Amino acid sequence: MDYYQPELLPDINQHEKPPSVFPLLRDMLETLLLAVVLYIIIQTLTTRIKVESISMKPTLWENDYVVVNKLAYKLGKPQRGDVIVFKYPQTPPRSLISSA
Repeated sequence: MDYYQPELLPDINQHEKPPSVFPLLRDMLETLLLAVVLYIIIQTLTTRIKVESISMKPTLWENDYVVVNKLAYKLGKPQRGDVIVFKYPQTPPRSLISSA
């Protein structure tokens, strides 16, 4: 009967290395870099808007938040039913300021 010859296998205990910290640091760096890249892409393509008044009831209520696609109307035209967000100018034209 043939027996298994253990001397043909290398001794595992002789080649053991202490655990290295570098793979963990590399994984953490990759994760952080990916998070930053995704954040920049999301900030570039979208914005978050808070509804300030009740003018959009019953679709949008006061203090609701809306995620706005910044590229939608650069790639196509507005369609019926779309909600369009206008920026209010920081300094409105004098024609919009009421004279009391």
